[in-house]
Amino acid sequence: MFRDPHQLQEIRQSDNANNERFWKAWKEFGQNAAAICAQT
Repeated sequence: MFRDPHQLQEIRQSDNANNERFWKAWKEFGQNAAAICAQT
């Protein structure tokens, strides 16, 4: 995902249920990473 941000955008805009689950998990990952980094 880091090498091809366009692919991530395609997943985010998709109506596919698998892509929606992936997007929710990816978004949560980003929020958790930001929270951990803010603590250091």
